[in-house]
This record gives sequence, C-alpha cells and structure tokens, in this order.
Amino acid sequence: QQQTLDELGRERLTGMYRQMLLIRVFEQRCEQMYQQRHIGGFLHLYMGEEAVAVGMLSAIGEDDYVCTSYRDHGIALAKGIAPGPLMAELFGKASGVSGGRGGSMHLCSREMNLLGGHGIVGGQVPVGLGAAFSAKYRRNGRVSLTFLGDGAVQPDQVVVSGAITLDKAAGVVQVGLGYIWKIQPQRIEAGARFGTAQITPKQITDLRARLWRS
Repeated sequence: QQQTLDELGRERLTGMYRQMLLIRVFEQRCEQMYQQRHIGGFLHLYMGEEAVAVGMLSAIGEDDYVCTSYRDHGIALAKGIAPGPLMAELFGKASGVSGGRGGSMHLCSREMNLLGGHGIVGGQVPVGLGAAFSAKYRRNGRVSLTFLGDGAVQPDQVVVSGAITLDKAAGVVQVGLGYIWKIQPQRIEAGARFGTAQITPKQITDLRARLWRS
C-alpha cells in the first residue's frame, strides 16, 4: 500500500483529495437545496462514496466512457464536469450539462463521454457494454467503465450483459464493463456467477496497454 502511495506521488494524491472534497461539499449543498425545494424530483446523493469515483476515474483517460446509475453527481464531477453546469442541471436550467432535461438521475455529457445517469436498476450495464463494443470495433483504445451496486446484479439485462462479456475474448469488453461487481473504494469484486476477479484502480492503466498493444 505504501508503495502505491509513493508511485502516485504527493501532487496526484492531493488532487484526488481535492476532488473528493469537492464532491462532498457539492452534495451537501445539493441536500440543502433539495430540502428548500429548489431541486425537484428525486435526489440520490454520493456522500460517503467519493473515493470510489475519484479512485476509478483517476485511472482512466478523458476520452474513456463512463456509465452509472442514478447516483451520479459524484461520478460526473470526477469525470471532469464543472460544478456550475452540474448544479444548473439539477435546477432544471437550460445552462445545465444536459440542457436541464436530465435532472439529478439522468446526467449525461456527450463531450465528456458520460453516458448517464440511468434510472432503471441495472439499465446502465448494457449501455456500458455497448460502449465497450464500440471501442473494440473502432479500435480507438478506449475503455468503458460501468458503476453499479450489489442490488443491481439480479435484473436480466445485467445477467445477459455479463454472459456476453465473458463470452467475448476481447479484453476491452471485459475490462470496459469491468465484470459485474460490487464496487468498493479499494477493489471491485466480481459476483460468483460470472467468475471472480479483483481489480485495483491502479491496474486499469496496465490493462489498457496490454489490451491495445496489438
């Protein structure tokens, strides 16, 4: 663990801490605005999970695809979306990152390759898989990272996506979808039905080089 910290370096670690702090403060303000009824609809906060988004997204590139569930504010910030347009989206303003049409649960940004924000439990998984296949066909060196919780491993679309992922030898699909996991700050644990694997955020860079070396 100390070796990993040394490899990351003080500057990068400080930047990651700043990102986590930004997410926490942003979500606290979202909670205040929601309680004051300035934000309509549903609101799912990312407080307590900051390390997951920051750790994983710090290991991928700006052009890589990210897909997640309706608990998406922190992931959007970690992807590089500015707080101003993000808050404007929650307020339903045209200046929001999705033009005020997505709101809290359906954030997306074509420019940043953030593919949502999905309200259907497990609905983001086949989308993330599609992005991985797109990268494979185009051979553009990108990966697709999909976030989901352990409560989203039962829907049919998740099971089928996992089966497709394991059926294809092309590693970008497996890494892009990243298996079907319960995501924790330090690792991703694959469910037993899809085989087991543990992938630390640090390994993604090495995996990218291996998968795309040809």
